[in-house]
Amino acid sequence: MNSPYIDSLVEQIQNNKTKEYFKEVLSSYYSGNYRSAIVMLYTCLICDLVYKLQEMSEYYNDKVSEEILKTINKK
Repeated sequence: MNSPYIDSLVEQIQNNKTKEYFKEVLSSYYSGNYRSAIVMLYTCLICDLVYKLQEMSEYYNDKVSEEILKTINKK
């Protein structure tokens, strides 16, 4: 039950770590491990958000991103 459309969209993910995590999500989903796919998708989403915050902080000197990352690191 693979979806060629979703598989082609995976290649548009720019962050390599996020791309690998999402491939794991698809693998779990295609194997029928739906609960695992949901947990991995949640993890993939959170990691991608953190990676984007880090990128905005490092490359664009975004102060809001820095503050959010500081709050995350405190917790």
